[in-house]
Amino acid sequence: MNTKFIFAITFLSLLNFNNVFSQSNLKTKVALIEIDTKSIMQTAGANTTASSITALTRLELGKLNIYSLIDPYDLEYIAKRDNLKYDNCFSTFCIDEIAKKLECEKVFTGSISNVADRIVVIFKVYDTKTKGYDKEIVKEFLNLPSSIPTMIRITLNEMYAIPNNTEEVNTLTKSFIFDEQRNNPYTNRLRADGPRMGLTFFTGS
Repeated sequence: MNTKFIFAITFLSLLNFNNVFSQSNLKTKVALIEIDTKSIMQTAGANTTASSITALTRLELGKLNIYSLIDPYDLEYIAKRDNLKYDNCFSTFCIDEIAKKLECEKVFTGSISNVADRIVVIFKVYDTKTKGYDKEIVKEFLNLPSSIPTMIRITLNEMYAIPNNTEEVNTLTKSFIFDEQRNNPYTNRLRADGPRMGLTFFTGS
């Protein structure tokens, strides 16, 4: 009886593993090499770098569980092995060449830039078969560099038709919807949480 039970558990575990493995193999193989951030670096803050924004985008894209993303360590290994230079690789010619080396079906690319008084997030997915972008989004936000991680998540959700928090989106896109520290960081405000002073008078009858 015990032997049959153990055999059944083992069989079901192997079946489940095969299903998971098959599902992961069905996902499109995608490389996320770099997000162009040249024009945002001067205002994004000392702790924000091109590599950190690329890493944040890769993390948020991975959370969506849509693609089979090439591991960044694999990217680094292949680049060293084949002497590939993929810095500033944003043209379709460069992307296509890198995709062939990486043997991937699609390449996720994009940019985050300052345009006038806005931060503009652009994400694209390059398809190696059609030699063009099969998915693209342009999203404008208020000029709030500290909120770039949230902007990345909001843009990715919208790109893949995943609902966003409406209040959160409005806070980062509409100046006068919510007058708070995030969307109007330089506005002077009357604070009611500080110390208070007053006078009391007593009079006799």
